[in-house]
Amino acid sequence: MGRIYESEGGTGTKATITPATTTTPTSRASAASRFQPGLSIPPVAPCGTGPIEWQRDYIVNVIGMKRWVFGKHDVMTSAAVHAAAGEQWGLQPSTQVAHPESGQTINTFTFREQRGTNQLEDFWTLNLNATYQFPISGGVQGIIGGEAANVTNEQSLIRINIRNGRPRTGLDTFQFTREYRLKLGIRF
Repeated sequence: MGRIYESEGGTGTKATITPATTTTPTSRASAASRFQPGLSIPPVAPCGTGPIEWQRDYIVNVIGMKRWVFGKHDVMTSAAVHAAAGEQWGLQPSTQVAHPESGQTINTFTFREQRGTNQLEDFWTLNLNATYQFPISGGVQGIIGGEAANVTNEQSLIRINIRNGRPRTGLDTFQFTREYRLKLGIRF
């Protein structure tokens, strides 16, 4: 016997919560049919509720390297380009419902929008690297090099909080800023 509970926030959205049965569904359609109208699963592949959080329309990584040898000296350069489609997302705020039998509060979320309804802008990054190897003594070589990450200093928003539609608060919310690195080493 299902009961109707109003979702948090006073928006008027209602969902019917029905206790789980012991029947094991044999297909996505039969699994979706177990849910009441307010909690149905949209028939979207590959996930029943739309694109998953990290799914992108495309991700491209291109790496190029060149090495020049001058006797016992080496110079190597490389470049790496990463391009990806923006994250697809749909608003899914937190919701509290009461368990139909025990009355215990259950924290869950509701689909205000289907996953994939919105999409962040596409983004790209260019990284450059150069290394010089030189002989020190016998089979020992010195290495000095430099690296520039995110050369064009792109600052695209790449992560969104699907609970409220605002940028996340973590370090991975935007692309990392331009960064320069110095490399020193010994090879033997």
